[in-house]
Amino acid sequence: MRHQSLYFSALLGLFLFSCEDPAMDFTSGSFYPVKPTSGTNTTSPTDTTKDQSNGPVSPPLPEKQCWDSIVNVEIATYYNNLFTRYGDGWTGADGTLSILLPDKRRIWIFGDTFLGTVSNDRSRSGGRMYNNSIIIQNGNEMKTMLGGNGTILEAFARPPETDWWYWPAHGQVNKDTLELLFFAMRKNGTGAWAFEYAAVDLIKYTLPDLKKVSWERKINNMKINYGTSVLADNDFIYLYGSEKIGLSKLFHVARCPKGSLSQTWSYSTTTGWSDDISKAKGSLPDISDQYSVIKRGNTYYLISQGNLFSKQITRYTSSSPSGPFQKPLILYCTPERMESIYTYNAFVHEGTGDPNTLLISYNINSFVFADVFKNADNYRPKFITVKNWQ
Repeated sequence: MRHQSLYFSALLGLFLFSCEDPAMDFTSGSFYPVKPTSGTNTTSPTDTTKDQSNGPVSPPLPEKQCWDSIVNVEIATYYNNLFTRYGDGWTGADGTLSILLPDKRRIWIFGDTFLGTVSNDRSRSGGRMYNNSIIIQNGNEMKTMLGGNGTILEAFARPPETDWWYWPAHGQVNKDTLELLFFAMRKNGTGAWAFEYAAVDLIKYTLPDLKKVSWERKINNMKINYGTSVLADNDFIYLYGSEKIGLSKLFHVARCPKGSLSQTWSYSTTTGWSDDISKAKGSLPDISDQYSVIKRGNTYYLISQGNLFSKQITRYTSSSPSGPFQKPLILYCTPERMESIYTYNAFVHEGTGDPNTLLISYNINSFVFADVFKNADNYRPKFITVKNWQ
């Protein structure tokens, strides 16, 4: 899903075959803090990316300070440790969306995913890449789900078009059904960046066993990635997205009546709402390809990393779920963003505790392909908690 990853596009021809049916558990029991008791990887994992403190992040010197001085940021050690990989299995991914299930389990939804081995020196070896995967978290227990028949592994979900692939969007729980949105992607030329959005698809799964029950195409031949964030509010469900215009990415929102995402979507225009997607109208701020919108009290908050590989994660506010979102407040600057390493697509994860403390993830990647094998921590999610953000 890393819509900003340079090198993976060149590999897509190797990794496009996928299967929707959840298969086996490939990593249960192999995540930190469970320490392996046999084999060669018997040391506790170490997160070798920068800024490994276990408490508040020390603010930079005034002339170098990036985020607002009233904001309090801490490294989310628990979640960083959960995804600090070692041994065999799931070794890293991007995307990093999540949904809290009714039974208090959490589903983590990932884009391009590596399976293989992480050695004691943190190098990643072997395995292959899958365009999407999910992990079910039940306390400290983590279970990876892909597609396939138990012998041949594939991505967790794929579109019916054989030469397309899925990167994940957000979703929701509707009664006893999990509704997940996926962005169908396709190549549109040659070169590392020659891919585009093709469709938005909705796949439904039963709860609690996650059996696929239906598939439908919500938008075809689209340029706006509706579904990067889903917010249920009063009588409607709002589906947020972005549209690339030159070097900018504009804010967009659609909505449907509260209930299932299968219902008709309407799109925000300059005069209100329309069922005609061609009348959709984007607006500022200039945001990341993917972002989160949440609500606290009567205020709506948009949290997004800046466009063009910005290290800044910014909060905007609005009195309406459809915007305009204004009054930017910088919450954090990702310290990993330097040289070949970049960060992207920050998300808020709801239902993790105090609603006044945000759990935010962002993805780490590299423009140098070898980096993600040299150190598994160069391709993975990282987490922070943020207070005083409102």
